[in-house]
Amino acid sequence: MHEQVARVEAAAMLRLLRHATARAPGGPLAHGRYVADRIRELCAWPVFAPTTDDVLAAIALHQQAKLSFRDAMVVHAAAESGCDVLWTEDLKDGQVLRGVQIRNPFAG
Repeated sequence: MHEQVARVEAAAMLRLLRHATARAPGGPLAHGRYVADRIRELCAWPVFAPTTDDVLAAIALHQQAKLSFRDAMVVHAAAESGCDVLWTEDLKDGQVLRGVQIRNPFAG
């Protein structure tokens, strides 16, 4: 089965990349090519930009599925982005919401 991978907000990924390279020997600039390559990869990912209708749909999912609004927005974004699977430890492993299967990477 082909799985689309949910993409994390690009700005968050850039912060993680900066943090990961900040303590590297020689400092982050010593890894300029690596950093540039990762930034190019991250910027190529599609970014979900929610509209008013998306927020309203997430509110409905929040109420219907008894999720936090944040989790409902993440699930809605994954569904609208065409993801089959959402990897998260914040939701129940195996459940399906809006056609997206929830998987916990730490489930045994």
